[in-house]
Amino acid sequence: VGLDVFALGEHHNPPFWSSSPTTTLAYIAARTRRLILSTATTLITTNDPVKIAEDYAMLQHVSGGRMDLMLGRGNTGPVYPWFGKDIRQGLPLAVENYALLHKLWREDVVDWEGKFRTPLQGFTSTPRPLDGVAPFVWHG
Repeated sequence: VGLDVFALGEHHNPPFWSSSPTTTLAYIAARTRRLILSTATTLITTNDPVKIAEDYAMLQHVSGGRMDLMLGRGNTGPVYPWFGKDIRQGLPLAVENYALLHKLWREDVVDWEGKFRTPLQGFTSTPRPLDGVAPFVWHG
């Protein structure tokens, strides 16, 4: 249809859709050859950075590298408690989660201790980024 990029948001309440962009984007990757896939926006505050690292590295592999990731804090207050988070901690939570995601994609073995999640010791995120290059990350 002439598109260069297709981006899909993450929402967890009606009337919006989709709550699982990686699943939908993987399907689109399988049905296309050149289309760049992205999110608009994945919530860095309510998603675990370990899960983000693994899901989007997997999407990077199945799409042959045709994906970017747009991360953001989210702007819908009710979403935070649905995932056990406090919107008043949104900024420090985002900063900590960005730092952990960066480390997970760039270091093969990660030791981590922060304020908002359980510590990691000797953890390796799998799959590793395609060709050792982390997905391109935008901030929304």
